[in-house]
Amino acid sequence: MLKQVEALRPKTVVLAAYRSRYDKSYVNSPLPLALARTVQALRARGVAEVIVVGTLPQWPVAPPNLLLGAWSRDRALPERSLAPLTSVAMTMDRVLRDAAESTGARFISPLRLLCNGLGCRLSVQEQGRTHAIAFDETHLT
Repeated sequence: MLKQVEALRPKTVVLAAYRSRYDKSYVNSPLPLALARTVQALRARGVAEVIVVGTLPQWPVAPPNLLLGAWSRDRALPERSLAPLTSVAMTMDRVLRDAAESTGARFISPLRLLCNGLGCRLSVQEQGRTHAIAFDETHLT
């Protein structure tokens, strides 16, 4: 990746990954140190802005299955869900935010953007059809 950065010389780099898949010990993980080293390496190669993307809402059940359950039960497809999120999503988002902010990188939290007091965004409407917002924990639809 760093060789590509040197060759392409981008002004901005966006870092996004399914980080919780790589390390299950979120709180005591080496993630903050690894992220700091990555940001430092990018800046050393002339990258002016580094953007770190946090996690999506994660439920114990994939969003399409939550919608199917709601349809089976209520014959309606909700826009938001109050179903409890996994603690992994919130913990990882906090760890990433703290790590990004400590490096001066910009942090964007899809979790915070998609969730509010009415629940977390579960679906979107497009041309009269309802679609799950994500296929699973990491893939937006």
